[in-house]
Amino acid sequence: MGYRACKYAFDLIGKSDRMLVVASNENCGNDAVKVLLNCSKEAGTLIILAAQRQSLSFYNYEEDEGVSLILNPVIGKQFSSDRNQDIQEIMNLPDNVLFIVEPFEPGMEK
Repeated sequence: MGYRACKYAFDLIGKSDRMLVVASNENCGNDAVKVLLNCSKEAGTLIILAAQRQSLSFYNYEEDEGVSLILNPVIGKQFSSDRNQDIQEIMNLPDNVLFIVEPFEPGMEK
């Protein structure tokens, strides 16, 4: 999910060296954020919450734009016991089906 969310966020708000990412929880999707955006908890550019939903929020300071990408809960309920099949299906879904898009700006995560 992290890779797909990063790529979709780039399409929506652009990519810059000045990005903030807020992850709803600690998971492997955050690794994509660290690699693709060079964001980290240590640098204060990756904030990790302890929320129930699966989401990543991105803010591009250079463009003054932000977006929250929330994993569509309908998609999450459709997962089978075959992890490889689920991954293939997720990778083939259109971004606007996989994610619910909401506006985001720093401070909204509190």
